[in-house]
Amino acid sequence: GGEGSFSLVVDTRRAVPRTSTKTPPGAGRSLSATHCLCPVYDEGISGLKKRDPRLLLEWLVHHQLEGFAHVHAYMQDYDDPVSRAVLDHFSRKGFVTVHDWSRGASQGVSQHTYQKAKYLAMADCWLRSRGATDFVAVGDIDEAVHFQQPLDVVLQKCVALYAESQRRRYAFSVSSKTVLPFLSPTQQREGAGALLLELMSRAEKQCKAPFNCGKYHRGRQKYFLRVAETDLPLVVPWTHGVSRNYTLADAAHVQLGEDQVLVRHYSGQWYKESGLKEEESQLLPLPDAHLAAMRAAVAATGLSHQIYGLPQPVPASSSTPVGPAVHEARAKAVSGSRKRYRHSDSGPFECSTALANQQTRRFMEAKRKNWRFTSCPDAAWLHILPQIWKPSPLTLVDIGCNKGYTSARMFATFASSLEVNAQTLHKQLRNVMVGPQFAGGACGVCGDCNEEPPPPTPPDWPLPDVHCVEPSPPTYKLLTQMRDGFSSTSPKIRDHWHIYNLGMAETERQLMFEGPAKEPNACASAGQETCGMVDKDTMTGIGTVYVNGSSVAAFFQEHALTQVDVLKIDAEGFDPLVLDGAYSVLAKDGVRVLMFEYHGLGVWKSRASLQVVVERLDVYGWDCYLDGAPELTRLTRCWTSSLEFRWWSNVVCFKRDSSDLADTILNDHAKFLWQ
Repeated sequence: GGEGSFSLVVDTRRAVPRTSTKTPPGAGRSLSATHCLCPVYDEGISGLKKRDPRLLLEWLVHHQLEGFAHVHAYMQDYDDPVSRAVLDHFSRKGFVTVHDWSRGASQGVSQHTYQKAKYLAMADCWLRSRGATDFVAVGDIDEAVHFQQPLDVVLQKCVALYAESQRRRYAFSVSSKTVLPFLSPTQQREGAGALLLELMSRAEKQCKAPFNCGKYHRGRQKYFLRVAETDLPLVVPWTHGVSRNYTLADAAHVQLGEDQVLVRHYSGQWYKESGLKEEESQLLPLPDAHLAAMRAAVAATGLSHQIYGLPQPVPASSSTPVGPAVHEARAKAVSGSRKRYRHSDSGPFECSTALANQQTRRFMEAKRKNWRFTSCPDAAWLHILPQIWKPSPLTLVDIGCNKGYTSARMFATFASSLEVNAQTLHKQLRNVMVGPQFAGGACGVCGDCNEEPPPPTPPDWPLPDVHCVEPSPPTYKLLTQMRDGFSSTSPKIRDHWHIYNLGMAETERQLMFEGPAKEPNACASAGQETCGMVDKDTMTGIGTVYVNGSSVAAFFQEHALTQVDVLKIDAEGFDPLVLDGAYSVLAKDGVRVLMFEYHGLGVWKSRASLQVVVERLDVYGWDCYLDGAPELTRLTRCWTSSLEFRWWSNVVCFKRDSSDLADTILNDHAKFLWQ
């Protein structure tokens, strides 16, 4: 009402679910980050037409792939229909919350971009995010955060610095590199349909432009703010063109290195006007794997034909409408037979709501009849691989090798002549096992030793290489003893079964393993699956085993593994951490089949979500299923909330590549969809 009074209008609030962080988390706990996209207005970036929806779409896809959990998007004047379709798509997915920051909605308050609209948006995003996520990042639409190390690794370092400073340093500055956004006529002509962030790959070698060189706004820096604790002060130190209280900033900020994270700033107006010599610039493209994942994610939105002018995918029948119902109809029974679905014709298969619910009901009924339905699957799909894949030297990586039954299954499938299978492995186990009995005995908790050998491998198949990664020192010793035992009858096994005493996580670091309270010495016995990874917050110090840890990406690089045909992960509840260290290779075409365990233990119990993992793998071109006995239950684009049941289960994923494997699995093994 009167002079000096004010009013508040509250719009939609969206909090990203997370666990409590009253105390700084230790290593092993995934951290979350929300991005605050400062007011987006008409101008876009220099050199591009106004309201270019390519930029908006690619910015959102890029930051989703970088690992951000959520984006608060403040839209000032950017409301053309195609951009609205982009925002609607990501809003439906729960990744974006859109805030109307227009002049009209704010009654003119947001008219001045820097002084009012931007600072208000920063403060608004901070208030929405505190207590709901660990960090917020602040940036504009012409700025792309690019992590040189995995997001969780960088944020864990920020948490450590925050804790060491006794909460005095809660802001973390990120350096900026100017990437020239100007596309030549040739680029625009030859790059039709290409990603903008792929075409814009030339950057300054050294900083020359004003407000590009230096600290804070003088270097166009951005920053992460710690917001997990709700009692931290609200600090909005600067935007890239306006300074603020740098005495306060110096006290609160830590400068992060460019080897950790960098902002790619697609704005080079000063260089365009003042000139930049060829020798003063460099090629600085985004990694190929990241660009490939971006292309797949952009295609998955279904907006490519509107935004890039690409032809719309042609359905198998010109009279067939588009959408999940079509995918279902094409695979339904017709005159007693069913037309086989091909993703190369129609894109990834997507269930209608009715079909997804039908599949879930059938799955739950099977699980009620057999509680081990997905705990001890048949892996019947494995036997079809020699029929689909061409004979070639295969590479198989078995992470969490334990007693070695998965490795034996791989040899039995692809090298039956070696006579390494479940039954012969069981004999070797009984020969070398000493001390306390294994969990489930030498036969394994699923009765693995009773598995019948698969059909003989075709004679033209070369012997595969199996890389067996096992963190437990006693179990590692057991595995090497078994390999030695096999060598007497199959001398070639030593050259093809590679065994490593190594743990796996999201990055290279020391890992700790302990048994549960009832089995404190579990890690001292070979083959004990109850010996699992712990973090600093949960470790007891009783019977702790310390093991060198790596990541899947680092392991592949160290051993020059450019093509891995089957990657299996069994980390006793810490599979999401191992996957965090594997996404960079899973985004490429170097892995064809992925297996991992889903559980109610470890990070699955506390914070990880199977739905989130499946959706991320979908972006990278993977179809995922719950592996059953024997039916497979499709997860990718057939999700229902009942499938987040957090119980010991196995998941298998197939790359949607040029082979027929993904389609064969869908048509012949996902029987709950078609029965």
